[in-house]
Amino acid sequence: MNLTEARQIISEADAKRDAAMRRASNEAFEVLSKWLRKNGERLPKLANTPRAMAAPQYGGWAIPWKVIDPDFSDRRERWWELAGHIQPLHIVIAGPGHIAGIGKPSSQRSGRVTQWIMILPVLKADNDPKGLTQRLPSYRRTFVHEFIHYLDHGANRARFSSSMSSRKAERGDMVGYFTTPSEFNAYYQEGANDLDRHIGSLLKTFNTYAPGTHDRYRNILIGRVRDILPASPHAFVKNAISGEHYRDSWSADFIDAMKSPGADPKWLRKFKSRLTGLHRHLIKKYGQEMSS
Repeated sequence: MNLTEARQIISEADAKRDAAMRRASNEAFEVLSKWLRKNGERLPKLANTPRAMAAPQYGGWAIPWKVIDPDFSDRRERWWELAGHIQPLHIVIAGPGHIAGIGKPSSQRSGRVTQWIMILPVLKADNDPKGLTQRLPSYRRTFVHEFIHYLDHGANRARFSSSMSSRKAERGDMVGYFTTPSEFNAYYQEGANDLDRHIGSLLKTFNTYAPGTHDRYRNILIGRVRDILPASPHAFVKNAISGEHYRDSWSADFIDAMKSPGADPKWLRKFKSRLTGLHRHLIKKYGQEMSS
């Protein structure tokens, strides 16, 4: 990476806004999780009341976000600052066999969009809420990905339209799919969020043991963190592009698409740009704990 490329990467990276979008997505997931812990197994009784609607085409139920989130009016203002435009959202708790995603109902595609639905196929069987809250944590990645789409669409509806990526996926053009603005940003943010949370989890475990106790385990943990988050941004970017340490964060298919000979080189440059900003953000966030 030469100096000119490095300067361009830094100028394009907006790590602060990226982090704010991820915080909003995680916050929304926690709000949904809290509501479902209380109401998930009661969904059949809530169906067709103001709190939930039966969604037989998805084998589950649709819940308006304003029902899920008692502080929505305040949260909406903060989301508005990130996205510029927030449309009504329903969460569809769906049965198996349905594809997770977010968009407008088919009945609205020919007209003005008035609401969005996010489909989460969390149920073990159609219309069966048993064990829902135990399975929900494994859907955080999916939720973050789709919620980033939701915020992106509000920020720039033309640029982050999902129709282009859907057409490319239907044609089997996966490089084209991953290099549309909507999917590039959602997959990048999904991976960045997973990596950030993983580092935080390792350091939380590290800090549960006082110095002088379980030192071997503490050394293993802090060594793992330093492998994942090296001091050099160049090493961090190189490791991410190669897949080393990060295959569990960024999808292997996504990373391979960035490096594909068939991809416009600008997408690999954009990925490096985002990674450089992410490294700076993570060092600022965790650097002091890592040096302890």
